[in-house]
Amino acid sequence: MKRYYTLFSRLVIADTKAKLADRADFFLIMLGIASTTLTSAATVWLLAGSTGQIAGWDRGGLIFMQGLMIVSYSLQSACFNAQYWLETWLKDGNFLRFYLRPIHPVVLLSLERFHPQGIPLFMVGIAYCVFGAQHYAAVHAWWFIPAFIVLAALSALIYLAINLIAAGSAFWMGDTFPVLMTTGRLTEMARYPVDIFPALGRAVFQVLPLAVLAYWPAQALLKDTSLPATLVGMTLFAATGLWLLDRMWKAGMRRYEGAGG
Repeated sequence: MKRYYTLFSRLVIADTKAKLADRADFFLIMLGIASTTLTSAATVWLLAGSTGQIAGWDRGGLIFMQGLMIVSYSLQSACFNAQYWLETWLKDGNFLRFYLRPIHPVVLLSLERFHPQGIPLFMVGIAYCVFGAQHYAAVHAWWFIPAFIVLAALSALIYLAINLIAAGSAFWMGDTFPVLMTTGRLTEMARYPVDIFPALGRAVFQVLPLAVLAYWPAQALLKDTSLPATLVGMTLFAATGLWLLDRMWKAGMRRYEGAGG
C-alpha cells in the first residue's frame, strides 16, 4: 500500500506539472469549472423564484446540495478520469497490461492519470457548502464538521461506484457512450431535492441510488433527520456499491481474458 501511495503522489506531481506547463489549457479548465458551477448555482437560485424555496428547501439548502455533489464528483474527476479510456483500451488491447500487475484493476485505473481539475472542483464544492449552510443552526454544533466529512466521503464513494460500474459495461458492450451519458444525466439530477420529482422519479432515485448522494446528507446535516440512521444507510450503500464494482470488474476481466485467449 505504501508503494501505491508513493506512485500515486508521483503521478499527481507529474500530471499537475504537465497541466500547469500549458497555461492556456489550465486557464480553459478553470474557466470551464467556473462557468459550469456558477450556471448550476444560478439555475437553482432562479428556480426558487419569489418564494425562495423548492419543495421545502430554501436557497441555502439547495446550494448546499449542489456543493455536496461537486465535492463527490471531485474524487472521480481527479483520480479516475481514465475511466473514459476503458472502452478504447479494451478494443485496441492496451487493457492487457492490467493483467500483469498484482493490484486491483480499479486501483490501477487511478494510477493511469491524475487530472488537477479535481482540486479546484473540490474547493468550489466546499465553498458552496459553506455558503449554503451558514444560515442553519446545525452548523454551530460540534458534530457538524466531522459528520460532514464522513458523509461527503461516503457520497463520493457511492458516486464513484455508480460511474465505474457504468464504465465497466464496456466489458460486455461495444459502445458505452449511451450508458455513460444516461448515468451522467441521472446523477446530475441528484443535486436537486427528491421531493420535486413525480412518484416514478422518486422510485428511480431510491433504486439507483441517487437520493443518497446529496439529499440524504443534506437532510441529516441541515434538517435534523436522524444522523446515525443516515450514516448506517450510506455506509451500507457505499459497501454494496464497492462490492458490486469489484464483482463486475473481475467478471468482466474474466470474460475479456477468455475472449482474447
